[in-house]
Parts: sequence; C-alpha cells; structure tokens
Amino acid sequence: MTEKYILAKPTKLNDLGEQVIEVGFSGTRLGMSPLHMQLLQHILTGKTGVFHHGDCIGADAEAHNIIRKLFPDKWRIVIHPPVKSEYRAWCLGDEVREAKPYFVRNRDIVNECNVFIATPKSIDNVGGTWYTINYFRKILEREFGQKVNPRVGTILLP
Repeated sequence: MTEKYILAKPTKLNDLGEQVIEVGFSGTRLGMSPLHMQLLQHILTGKTGVFHHGDCIGADAEAHNIIRKLFPDKWRIVIHPPVKSEYRAWCLGDEVREAKPYFVRNRDIVNECNVFIATPKSIDNVGGTWYTINYFRKILEREFGQKVNPRVGTILLP
C-alpha cells in the first residue's frame, strides 16, 4: 500500500533545466523489503535531486547504496547523522551535517525536503520512522492550515 505526500517547498532547476527535488527519507534499521527497494528505485528513476537520510544501518544505508549504484550522476546525498553511533552506518555522502539526537535530526530531514519517502517496518505507528512520518504530517497540516487528505509524498508500507 502506498500513500502520497508532498510539501509545498518549491523545487529548483539545475543547469540542464531539470527539476531538482529535495527528498527526505526515513526507514527502519531492520532494512527494506525487496518491494520497498523496487519502489524506491522506481520513484527515483528519471529524477534529479538531493537525497537526505539519517545514516543508520538498514533502510538508510540500503537507500544510500541504491542511489550510489544506480543514480550516481543524478542524486547528491546529504547525511544527517545521529549523535549516538550504535546504529550509524557511516555512509559517505556528498555532504554531512552536524550530528544530532535522533528526533532532532529526523525533523531536520523533513524540514529540508519537498518530497518525503518512508519505509517503516510495520503499520503499528511506533518507533523513529513513524515519529518522522507523523512529524511530516504535522508540517503539512500546519502549511495548509487544516488536515490535508489525501496528502502527497510516499510512505511505502510493508
């Protein structure tokens, strides 16, 4: 199942006239399912942009590797590392932001994107990925002044 979300932050054009989008990503440290990976590839194909992730093992590292392998010339990667390094993946990004506590850096990722993609481990609405999804929803509601339905962006549910 897929829900659609988009933030109102405007996109820019690069030197080739291509639209450059800012994608924020959050996913479970248990990793993505094969379907999650396939859908992520499909979403990113043919697009150019900046991909923000939290540099954790699992889904963040997998998304990072997909981009580096399949889209090296189309996507810049900005890493928002956590202060705690227990689950850090230590990916090499084009830019690395200051390390921050999990929830703070998750909000930073959302605040910098105009497209948000999440791959939670379940539909239970618990954990850091769901915290980030819910923060994203609150930002949308604040920007539009009311509950927005349907929302735009992508939550890839298991």
